[in-house]
Amino acid sequence: MPIIFDDLPEVDGSAAGRLMIQMMANFSEFERRHIGERTKEALAVLKARGVKLGASRPECENLTGADRKRGSEVAAKARTAQAVDDMYDVAEIAVRMRSVEGCTLQKIADHLNAEGIPSRQGASWNPMMVKRVIDRASKNPS
Repeated sequence: MPIIFDDLPEVDGSAAGRLMIQMMANFSEFERRHIGERTKEALAVLKARGVKLGASRPECENLTGADRKRGSEVAAKARTAQAVDDMYDVAEIAVRMRSVEGCTLQKIADHLNAEGIPSRQGASWNPMMVKRVIDRASKNPS
């Protein structure tokens, strides 16, 4: 089956066209590897001179302990907000089953598994996971 390229109309699926694509791919791979080799060589020269590279450089150490802690807290809040958002539909089902129907956490987990509703990680539901979804939903109402 021939491949048609808008920007390469001369590549028509013939033997010459296939050869041209293969040559372009080979040159591209060669260039990629050559860039990697040159970069490694340059970094080795700098390291031999004693130059500090990457995050060990003093100007990269600009965060204080308090800044790192604050960044971790912001990231944790963002992950929680994403979890609440991802599980909004599940939270509605779980809260309704728990508060209106009086179902146990195990019964809710069994229902979610029977309906084929996956968890965020794709695992089977268990009572603790259901509790966490309900707790997050109650702390972060939309």
